[in-house]
Amino acid sequence: ESLTNYKVLQNVFNKNRISKPIPVDRLVRCKMQDNLEFLQWIKRFWDLNYTGEGLYDPEARRAGQPGNPADTPMRRPASGNGGARPRPSSAAPRPSTAGPDRKS
Repeated sequence: ESLTNYKVLQNVFNKNRISKPIPVDRLVRCKMQDNLEFLQWIKRFWDLNYTGEGLYDPEARRAGQPGNPADTPMRRPASGNGGARPRPSSAAPRPSTAGPDRKS
């Protein structure tokens, strides 16, 4: 499914004469550095090119269709976790807050 989305994105880039190739083979490996670099490029491109004109009108975009997400059943991925790989726990053992041994 993600490959189809990247193809759509590449077609939009081509249509708008954006010469940046999308490194699909690197992005689908889900390596943080590859995805971060691509996201940073997209953010920079946006910041340089968006003028603020033509504000997004969601009602006009939907052509009068209701946009209530509660009306749309959500599709759950087969894996149950959105296709994401399980992340390792970031909770490290906390150091003891007790002071040095004291004799009473």
